[in-house]
Amino acid sequence: MMTTVTVGSGGRITLPKKLRLQLGLVAGAHLTFSQLDDGRFVVRVKKPVSSLAGMLTRADQPAVSVEEMRR
Repeated sequence: MMTTVTVGSGGRITLPKKLRLQLGLVAGAHLTFSQLDDGRFVVRVKKPVSSLAGMLTRADQPAVSVEEMRR
């Protein structure tokens, strides 16, 4: 998929809704731009730490608090 956007006043761009949905972007989301050696840019969605919540839980075991893990 290729999308072209226009830079408006103040350097702002508006991403089309379809692209925002595909990337999971909401208001306040952060994007990281990295320039490759050949001049191209890679754009990555910077996920908040809160998006990792529950990532390490196992369905066959009850949730454990940090305090319980430290015991």
